[in-house]
Amino acid sequence: TPQNLGSNVNTEGDEAFPYLHSSGSLFFASTGQKGLGGFDIFAAPKDGEKWGKLVNAGYGINTRYDDFSIAWLPGKAMGYFASNRSGSDDIFMFKRQMNINGVIVEKRTGLPLQGVAVTVLDASNQETKYITDAKGAFSHVAEWGKEYLIKADKKAFLQLRERIATADVGPM
Repeated sequence: TPQNLGSNVNTEGDEAFPYLHSSGSLFFASTGQKGLGGFDIFAAPKDGEKWGKLVNAGYGINTRYDDFSIAWLPGKAMGYFASNRSGSDDIFMFKRQMNINGVIVEKRTGLPLQGVAVTVLDASNQETKYITDAKGAFSHVAEWGKEYLIKADKKAFLQLRERIATADVGPM
């Protein structure tokens, strides 16, 4: 017997086009959740026997038009969805990009450090090097399901080493 998924998913508006991602998150389109307009695509992570807090897919996938019917390619951070943003229902491809964004600050003052040499090392020992900007910031394009070692080094400062894993980062 079909069971209603409850008020966290269903609203007074319309919910349609369900898709269960391999992560366990339920993707669907809704006109009743707070969004950008028309149908918007949302993800609800599985939380035990219930669905967790909804995440709006955000601008790019969602627009002021109807955006619906998302499908992910298995094991990939990309997929397809439908939208009427071009005046008729069309299919669009998307690719999610993950960034590791960091800001290096001086511990005592909390002020950003410009000119810090940052090395991002992946599991295959491939290095990518950055120099922090005036705001102490750097950004690295990362992949899902990987582990990275971040090293920050500047003369007269202790070297910082931090491990970051993207294995638990969900699709949205």
